[in-house]
Amino acid sequence: MMKPWKEGPVLADRLTSSRKHFDERGVSPVIAVILMVAITVVLAAVLYTMVTVLITQPDPPIYGAIIFEEDETTPGKYIGTYEGSIGLKDIGIRVYDASKEQTIILYPASETSKEVPGGINLSYNDVNENIELDAADLLIIKGGETGDKVTIVDQSSGKTVATHTLN
Repeated sequence: MMKPWKEGPVLADRLTSSRKHFDERGVSPVIAVILMVAITVVLAAVLYTMVTVLITQPDPPIYGAIIFEEDETTPGKYIGTYEGSIGLKDIGIRVYDASKEQTIILYPASETSKEVPGGINLSYNDVNENIELDAADLLIIKGGETGDKVTIVDQSSGKTVATHTLN
């Protein structure tokens, strides 16, 4: 005669037989190797990403700042100086004439002045003749007005070195 299901030994036999069935099953060795290789590749990729982020060089610092002040005796004339030092062959000085909506670029290594026809005029004077833009040199804007923007750009990278908006 069969024992009712509520009794312990029958229930215990059923559980152990089903557990035994599951305990004997395992992951195939091929699947195990594939999983280990996949985990190793993911960990290597994460580690590589972390290391390259730490090693990459930050953007070069801004070299200096341009400061323009309006000449009290001549309206529209601004005299600017550059705080810092950078070689003339490396830069271009870009001026945006807000009233004409035009931009000019002066390359101080080969030019001393540039003009928007009927608008702003930018000139550069290497006062100490050291072939660098530095604090001793003068940037002069004639015909400038509030809103005109002067930007010094590194020619090799295209990055802005310094900028100033006339006010």
